[in-house]
Amino acid sequence: MGDYGWIILGIIGLIVLAITGGSMLVSNVAPGGIPVIVKRFSEAIATAEGFFINGSRPQRNNNPGDIMVGGQYVVYSSTADGWQALYGQVYKMFFGGSIYYNSSMTISEVAYYYADGGNDPTGASNWAENVANYLGVTPDTTLDSMKGA
Repeated sequence: MGDYGWIILGIIGLIVLAITGGSMLVSNVAPGGIPVIVKRFSEAIATAEGFFINGSRPQRNNNPGDIMVGGQYVVYSSTADGWQALYGQVYKMFFGGSIYYNSSMTISEVAYYYADGGNDPTGASNWAENVANYLGVTPDTTLDSMKGA
């Protein structure tokens, strides 16, 4: 998607501003039209997934979110494409459109799905702690409560 993806995210940001009547302050939107909380939460996920560790699978796959499709880890053609995919997924967590996540969920509830808590409850709990620590909140914090941050 490349440059078109960033344009689409920018348009989405403008649509959100229009829908919310401007209640989402422009200062809460990062360059490229990405809401700051989406960018920060994505960075927290990338940290929890080990993306910033040299040679890690997420880094080798250009996949900061360690996103899987059909039980397989996605390999993106560039890191920018991987970040774009993660931003899109996190955007849906906060602003709707996901079949798994919604903004009333806590970080721990997100972790249950994102980090396979059904098969690995300890791993999901650790993931939630890592994401929450990165954001300076607790795992019981809801996504809704972070939207204005």
